[in-house]
Amino acid sequence: MNGIEIKNVSKQYKNVAALDDGVLASAYNGAVTVLQSEIQDEFDNMLSQYVAYYAQYGYNVDEYDTELQASVAQETVQSKLSTAIVSHYAAENGYELTEEKKTELAAQVKTALDNTREYLESYLSASGFTGAELNAAVEEQMAQAGYTEETLMDSAELNDVLNFLYERATADVTVTEDEVKAAFDEKVAKQK
Repeated sequence: MNGIEIKNVSKQYKNVAALDDGVLASAYNGAVTVLQSEIQDEFDNMLSQYVAYYAQYGYNVDEYDTELQASVAQETVQSKLSTAIVSHYAAENGYELTEEKKTELAAQVKTALDNTREYLESYLSASGFTGAELNAAVEEQMAQAGYTEETLMDSAELNDVLNFLYERATADVTVTEDEVKAAFDEKVAKQK
């Protein structure tokens, strides 16, 4: 990689609301960047998910804690940069997300959302929720989990990129059953 730079996000996130839209991280000599505006929603979602996760186990986590914000900010920037690097590398190697593929992925996302809604409706209705209250509770649960059409589509597109790279990397690789058995036997022998 051509030099990855991650600025000191901890200092930058001391006052999250006051940030300008600067470059937080870059790679490939600036060809891949992560801007504050690109991660703000992801940061907010991840912070909410952390708070909700700890709350379900009885821990009270202050979302305004600057150390927590800095940790979540660092994780968010690193995740966004990793995704951007993978996408950039795939594009350099011939990957293209076609409209046909986007449509296919969107259908998969819709199915996943519908299935999740159906599951949550069943689960929450057994807890006594009905009508508009049920719908609101389902949407709240999905939002708390970060389970939105946008996040699922981003994930589906990333998986498509990763599958492309996997197929490209393993296209010329063939492994026989004898080679697998020999490698397995060797590992078993080392464990003795």
